[in-house]
Amino acid sequence: MGSVAGGGDPAAIAASLDERITAAVPFNFGGPQPETPYPLPPDAENAFEYADSGSWESTRNLRLSCRDGFLPWVIVGSIAPRYLIYAHEFSWDREHDPVWRRLRRIYAGFYGLPDSLDYTTGFGVLQGRPPQASHCNNIGATHRERIHAALKRWFQIPSGPSEEYQKRLPPEDLICLGDELIRELKPQNLHTLICRLGHERALLSRAELGRLKAEQRLGRLQAKWESVLGPVQPGPPRTLSARRHADGPDGFDTEQIALETEPGITIPLLILKSSRLKTPRPVVLALGQAGKAGFLLERSGVIAGLLRGGAAVCLPDLRGTGETSSGAGRGRESADAAISSTALMLGETLVGARLRDVRGLLRYLRTRSDLDARRIAVWGDSLAAANAPDRDLRIPYGIQGAPSISEPLGGLLGLLTAVYEMDVRAVYARGGLIGFASVLQDQFCYLPHDVVIPGVLNTGDLCDLAAALAPRMVRLEGLVDGLNRRAPRNAVESEYKAARRAYTQAHASANFVLGDPADDSAAAQWLLKSLSGSERVR
Repeated sequence: MGSVAGGGDPAAIAASLDERITAAVPFNFGGPQPETPYPLPPDAENAFEYADSGSWESTRNLRLSCRDGFLPWVIVGSIAPRYLIYAHEFSWDREHDPVWRRLRRIYAGFYGLPDSLDYTTGFGVLQGRPPQASHCNNIGATHRERIHAALKRWFQIPSGPSEEYQKRLPPEDLICLGDELIRELKPQNLHTLICRLGHERALLSRAELGRLKAEQRLGRLQAKWESVLGPVQPGPPRTLSARRHADGPDGFDTEQIALETEPGITIPLLILKSSRLKTPRPVVLALGQAGKAGFLLERSGVIAGLLRGGAAVCLPDLRGTGETSSGAGRGRESADAAISSTALMLGETLVGARLRDVRGLLRYLRTRSDLDARRIAVWGDSLAAANAPDRDLRIPYGIQGAPSISEPLGGLLGLLTAVYEMDVRAVYARGGLIGFASVLQDQFCYLPHDVVIPGVLNTGDLCDLAAALAPRMVRLEGLVDGLNRRAPRNAVESEYKAARRAYTQAHASANFVLGDPADDSAAAQWLLKSLSGSERVR
């Protein structure tokens, strides 16, 4: 039985996957939800949201469910011919529910077992309060009436309100894993087991790449990452508008551009450059969740140093970043998390979609005669504050003053962009994630949903992306772990041993730098150095 709230999803999925389960009672899954308007419209067959939309509840909006066709109602229907009670917490419009119509067709039409399907329902609507609505934290008395009748009919279980077991036991009597059994079985935390599995899979992927010839590795790495990112090939960009503000007080030009990277996706961006230079300028592409406004506010010193050094700076707001962000909040109940979950249902990731934006933007930059397409560097940055190393991070959801979450998008996109775009000469990243494996090292994690890439450790980890870029220049600073704590230097060095080795073998050890965040001047100077000269680093 999958009770209210949130139990119906895993109950239905477990029953669908495990044929040992002979009956299931999933509440609020597969059909109308408590949030669905009641009653349903007469044309619900066509208007009903069969897939629903993404949210932080991963069992309600399973990854790939839209792309591959296992929508919630299909999961519930797949329980047939075993017994099913289609359960609703509040009032249920049985006459117009298109899922109920489908379930009856499956049980009665396909299997000839109409009696193996039943239902239970409550009263009122979500917005109501008891006694006007049948809110319940588990399974209410109203809902249990039909459940009792069905269980008696199917399994000859004598049940009813008078037979319900009402004895409440103290917590100590409910413990099923006592001290003696713990000593015997030595159980481990789930995150410990998953972390070990992720580490093993990343090592296998790394070993596979190591067996390939050098010229084959990058192509294989690109294919493996595309398998988890979703589509990464950009479409042709289209300029929707462009406005230039020429020769500002410091001798710099500013261009405001709206670039369409895909139908319906518009990327606002700024291009800053010296108005005094007549030759094509090298370009630094700055990427981060805060977008162009965040860079201008918090990284103005680096930008000024780049402009004085003769580079152009491109500041885009990729989809869902900067001014295109969906709104305040980056936690599990934010609009950003809902959009990211919906993308996973459709077989994409927002990291992959934003990588397409970056690659489309690079296509546009290469068409400009005032920019030198042979000299492009990517600067990925995070403006999020790291959590203090001594802070208690095991905090329940919803607590005021919760720990900060990381914003590793910029550094992640910097590495990925260079892996897929061979003319990117350098990557400079601050505040990025040390690696996805670090997210599994604790039962808690503090990173936004829209940087999650399911299955990523099957491809390796971020250190493998860095290794693939040798001998191009890479500088990674101020890396954080899955708890958004600054990663110790020894941990960073250990994680990136494979990258160090790759650069040593390429006779380019000096081109790979790990360290603490540099000051603005040093950051600008490193980027300018990476862009000096006209020869591409291969």
